Order: sequence, then structure tokens, then C-alpha cells
Amino acid sequence: MLDLLHGGRLGADEASACLPFPGGYSQAEDVASGSMTDAERGWLASELAASLQEGENSRVGRVSESALRTLADHAPLMSRRPLVPVDLDGLTSSQSELADSVLGSRGGQPRTAPDGSSRSSRWERAKRPQLRWMIEQIAGAVASHPDRGRRRLRVVDVGGGRG
Repeated sequence: MLDLLHGGRLGADEASACLPFPGGYSQAEDVASGSMTDAERGWLASELAASLQEGENSRVGRVSESALRTLADHAPLMSRRPLVPVDLDGLTSSQSELADSVLGSRGGQPRTAPDGSSRSSRWERAKRPQLRWMIEQIAGAVASHPDRGRRRLRVVDVGGGRG
């Protein structure tokens, strides 16, 4: 990230919002302006990495006050509709077919490159299996819901990813 900042491909405001610069915004400006040497940038990178690993600046596991209030406000709903884990071994073929229909089935066949070798894109190697798993989980949860077929069910994605 420091290289992007130094190369002008990232603004000092964005960098200072993302990284815990010890010197704040002005230090991010120093990196962007080129007034820091390569060695100084290297030391700064080490300092930032250590700071992030120590957890003092990590956002993982931190819940905002507004999120805590929202959870408290919805506690009665959570007790009426508890989350139930879905048994993957009990996955039905219809759930698997649903995932194929949403993602498009490749029939298990990898893409063939012009040179005859088989390679797969990041989408096929990483994202597609993740989405397939999520679709199968959602389909299983919806299939086991007590009101399924009696009323329209609404599935809400509450995030939880890294983005």
C-alpha cells in the first residue's frame, strides 16, 4: 500500500484512513510526496505491520455501539427464530441443482486453454465454490424453515465478509 501511495496511485487521505500511520495524515503525505527514502518507507512498513498484528488497530472482533443497540433491539426475534446449522451430509440433489442453475453448470469440466492445457480462473477455483456452498446452505435453511410453502420467506445477507 505504501508503494501505491508513493507511486501516486493511492491518495494520502485514503491511505491514512486505512492504515494507522504513527504520524497520521501528515506522514501519509510524506510518503506520497516522495520525501521519505526507500529505507524509511521500509521501516514504516515494518512498524505498520507490527501495529496491525498486535491487534490494537485491528477491526476484527470490534462491534460498534450502534450495532450492539441493533442486536439488543432484535434480541426477541433471535430467540423466536434461532439459527440452526444445516447438515451438509443431508444435502439433497435439488439443492445441488439449484446451485448449478444459479451459477451455471460446467459439468465438472475445467476450461481448456488454446494450448490444450486445462486451467481455471480465480472465479472457478475460489469464488465459484464459495458461492455454491452459500447457495446450498441457504437452500437447506429455507427448505427446513417451518413456514416454507405457507408464506414467502425473506433471506437477508447481513454481511460478515471482509469487504
